[in-house]
Amino acid sequence: MTVKFHFSGVLITTHMTFQFVFDITKDIFRPSQLGEKGMKKRLFQLLETHRDDPVKIATLNHINEYRFELTGFNTAWNEHKLSTPRSTNIIESFNKQLNGRLKTIQGFQHPQTASLWLSAWVLRRRLTPFTDCRGKFKKLNGKTPIDRTKKGGIILPNWFEL
Repeated sequence: MTVKFHFSGVLITTHMTFQFVFDITKDIFRPSQLGEKGMKKRLFQLLETHRDDPVKIATLNHINEYRFELTGFNTAWNEHKLSTPRSTNIIESFNKQLNGRLKTIQGFQHPQTASLWLSAWVLRRRLTPFTDCRGKFKKLNGKTPIDRTKKGGIILPNWFEL
């Protein structure tokens, strides 16, 4: 289904807008364009090409505003030699665990209670050692996620020891 609407006096269809966003996403995120400088250069080329279309210009400007965040994974490797995951498997696993815990709770009385519970759950998760990592991650067993991210020499108190 195609929905039609007017933007600054121009008839736009959702199909046209979606197709444009899909095409430029494939274009600016291809390996040769990765990185903030490559993305900025390509965005300006696209702005020149589509200078008569206000919706496309607004879309490109919006992407340009967030180019640093969109290319952060590449910056992390180039400037700091930090490897970032190329998939969302870790996040999906984290979400699955959180959803499993939330199903047993059946709701909160107040938003503040939900916020406190979520903060406590994240803290506990960050301070619980890995136990069943396999393969190339086996070396993580016995270490906590926070140990892997904190600066060296910092000793954290063990708040959850019984």
